[in-house]
Amino acid sequence: FRFEAVEVNGDINRTACRILGLAQGLVTGKHCYTVFTKQAELAALLMQTLTMKQPVNRQEIVVLDATNRQILLGYGTILIYAKNGNTVLGAGLIFQDITNLIGASKTVKEN
Repeated sequence: FRFEAVEVNGDINRTACRILGLAQGLVTGKHCYTVFTKQAELAALLMQTLTMKQPVNRQEIVVLDATNRQILLGYGTILIYAKNGNTVLGAGLIFQDITNLIGASKTVKEN
């Protein structure tokens, strides 16, 4: 599983850097579209969650991996709230590569 987090303005935050093991100076404060140039769909999901203030669960999306291979991700989004429970501070995206799981599932159904 992977987790990405952005602030209300769409900038990658320090927590995301820590979780992903990214150098904070390279991505902290940069907009998610700048960081996810190959996977703009992921940035769009985060921004849509922020704009609509509506998380989603158990969705699927196809994106390119580091080698330009199409992979299928299972994902969900969350809203991150301040301690008061009313103020949205950002959004998070939890995802997993399910490409091989779906292929195995289709094989089992075919047999």
